[in-house]
Amino acid sequence: MIKYESKELTIGNSRIAGSLISVIKGTLAAYIFLVVSFGILAVVYTYTSMPDYVTDPAINVLTIVSLVLGGAFSSKTAWGFGWLHGALTGLMYTVIRIIIGYAVFKNYVPDSGMLSLFAVGMLSAAIGGIIGINFKKR
Repeated sequence: MIKYESKELTIGNSRIAGSLISVIKGTLAAYIFLVVSFGILAVVYTYTSMPDYVTDPAINVLTIVSLVLGGAFSSKTAWGFGWLHGALTGLMYTVIRIIIGYAVFKNYVPDSGMLSLFAVGMLSAAIGGIIGINFKKR
């Protein structure tokens, strides 16, 4: 006989709180990795003869890697639905990034790039969530 544990999300269930904590932890992990990797990139850029045209692709790659790692981290500490925890991590990451953009740059204008930022952020972190849930100890 196959036993199935229901994974319903209810308001009174502590899984919602655990999921929210997992998403917050994943978002923080993504930002911590991003800050450290940007610091390393800044040191490399400062003390080597790295050309200017390399910085934008490097920033994009580091951002995607941080989102994948954040999604993996959030789903590894979650109870299930790795892709959902990863996507929510990407959403939270992107919203925080936009809020910081508005706070720092007074002339920050929403454009079509913001839509792609949401899509890439959620997709990258969802892929990380799928990876993280599969590496979870059972």
